[in-house]
Amino acid sequence: SPFVKDRKVTIIDRYDHQNLGVECLRLSNNLRINLKKTDFEKNRILVHLAIGNGLVELKDSPYPGIQYLLSSSFISGGLKQCDQQTLNRIFDGKLISLDFDVDVNGYCFKALTDRENFRQQMELIGAYMVEPGYREEGLSEFRKCLPTWYEKFAKTPEGIFKDKVTPFLTLNDPRFTYPTQAVLLERTFEEARKLLAPVFAKHYMELTLVGDFDRNEVIDVLTDTLGRLD
Repeated sequence: SPFVKDRKVTIIDRYDHQNLGVECLRLSNNLRINLKKTDFEKNRILVHLAIGNGLVELKDSPYPGIQYLLSSSFISGGLKQCDQQTLNRIFDGKLISLDFDVDVNGYCFKALTDRENFRQQMELIGAYMVEPGYREEGLSEFRKCLPTWYEKFAKTPEGIFKDKVTPFLTLNDPRFTYPTQAVLLERTFEEARKLLAPVFAKHYMELTLVGDFDRNEVIDVLTDTLGRLD
């Protein structure tokens, strides 16, 4: 388990946003939690966990385009203990999912789960924070996709917008534009590790849950999982 089992976890701060119907909590490891109960879809829970500053801190990154490697292949890089295919077999038939994106204001894990699988969903996210695999197959998958990406940039309206219009609108800001294919081919998981390791180790986490959940149940799970991360 990636979690420190003998650590006492407590709620040290709590308040309600009455207008939004959101309850905000802070645990003793500085995990910030936002809870928004809805009845839009029965037994479905949307999960959003943000860490660090995302694209904001990549302004002068020595690894141009690293955000595209992370967003497309960090999850497919698996864990230290098992690859992505093994994880798929473990969670086959369960409503457990996981995406990773580099957003403007954070490095974000995003998932859709349900009450029955909420604990395992949190355990999976915690494992990716503590023991990401950065396996070669994830990097290979990323590199294989690049020719298709750049072909779309040249031949589709959406691609032309990304390749031509976005650079114009952002004054060629490298955080929002694509470098040449050759530059993206230079990106490595070792660079990704150097970038993310200090983020996962030092930055506070902000978790937002939206959906049909039992408030006390999710808090119990969170104090026993993500609340036990350093």
